[in-house]
Amino acid sequence: MPSQTSPKRLFNFFAAFTCGLLTLSSHAAYADEPRAAQWAAPSAPEGAQPPEVALMHVMEAELDLFAARAKSQRTATVITTAVSAVALVPAGYVLSRRSDSLSQAIGVGMTIGGAVPLLPMLFAFRSSGTERVRDAFEERRASAMARADVLRLTEADWERTASAAHNRRIVIGLIDLALGTACTAAGLYFLLSDPVAKMDRNDQTTLGSSLVGPGVPLATFGIRSLLQESIEETSWDAYRATKVLADPQPPARAEMPALSVAPLRGGAAAVATYAF
Repeated sequence: MPSQTSPKRLFNFFAAFTCGLLTLSSHAAYADEPRAAQWAAPSAPEGAQPPEVALMHVMEAELDLFAARAKSQRTATVITTAVSAVALVPAGYVLSRRSDSLSQAIGVGMTIGGAVPLLPMLFAFRSSGTERVRDAFEERRASAMARADVLRLTEADWERTASAAHNRRIVIGLIDLALGTACTAAGLYFLLSDPVAKMDRNDQTTLGSSLVGPGVPLATFGIRSLLQESIEETSWDAYRATKVLADPQPPARAEMPALSVAPLRGGAAAVATYAF
């Protein structure tokens, strides 16, 4: 009797062949391999520095850079504010002592406009948050503290300082913008409108210039404070971005669906699995 392959046997053969291919190429075929081994970083060459040493170098460079910038900004603020006050306050005082009303109005505005920025300048004599974080880092590094503890404490201190600087910047910006806008609007109202409440024209002009003088710098400073990040915020963001390069983390493993096919008598069974 001649040998003849039945359709059922052909089907079982192709089903078994397909099952083998899918099993070999399936993601589930590597399920026995440890996950840590799959995503383990290449072994470091002999003599390579541990990650803590690299992070210490990154932290030191970032803190030194931004602490120097913060000190330069404080120095520039003190110098420019002092020069402005020296130029405006004495001249404004002299004009305010003259007999004509126009000179008095201009003098009062110049005096107030030059004196108001002196108040925030007082805070510029104190070291900035970034400088204090750098000093604390230097003290910890000079002690017998472990590198991991130095990194952990300094990062927590740095993040806390940046968050406080952000909140302070927003609050000060809103207050300065509100006060500056109110003073400027009121001053312009007195300067441009007809005599208010039967005030003398000269007195009204003096009052209006006295309000506009400090109002415009206050509003400008408020807008800048709301829009421009502080050194503490910028330095912390820069450190976090650079830290990734010094201490990269293994990528998250994306689970892929797996398909398995098993031959059965008279057919085949397919099973799809997905881990999440």
